[in-house]
Amino acid sequence: MASVKFWKDNVDYFDISRSKGAYPDALEYKEANNKEVVWVQTWEDVKGMHKKTGVKIDMPMHRLFIVDKNNKIKTTK
Repeated sequence: MASVKFWKDNVDYFDISRSKGAYPDALEYKEANNKEVVWVQTWEDVKGMHKKTGVKIDMPMHRLFIVDKNNKIKTTK
């Protein structure tokens, strides 16, 4: 996964945690191409320090997961 490699290569002290007051929300769609999956979304806080510049990172991030009937994550966005 390119995004995981980016964080590993560029950020020290990386931390990700659920945003205060946030909770995962499951969405089920009726369209034929989405009947076999559930979309789960949540907000998380991402923190760390950029390795080259020393700039502190502290930002909210919207996360989206597509989960199949076997409770396996198929996709993260």
